[in-house]
Amino acid sequence: MSTGTDLAIAREDLPSSVWSRVLPVMLVALTYLVVIGGLRLGRRRAYRQVIFISVIVLLGVGLAMFQPFPWWVRAVNVAKALVVLALLFLASRPQVRSWFRRHQPTRRG
Repeated sequence: MSTGTDLAIAREDLPSSVWSRVLPVMLVALTYLVVIGGLRLGRRRAYRQVIFISVIVLLGVGLAMFQPFPWWVRAVNVAKALVVLALLFLASRPQVRSWFRRHQPTRRG
């Protein structure tokens, strides 16, 4: 194969390669916007989603630490884990939890 042929193949594959990377990032960003909107409205479901997503991210980071990644990827994963741990700590504070407490119906009688 000549260099021109390699370049032609790369140009044909570029659009699908770009979208296979951009689309998941766009979907995650849209999901985060929906969750943030729910948090602003005080929805308990959005609060639970934050906790769930944080736990999943921590598990993913933990699994990534056992992979043969370069040092800088490990550094990014450690930073990500620290941010998520801070988020979990702050979200578990009683003041924050009280904003998303399940509403108890008032009893009469």
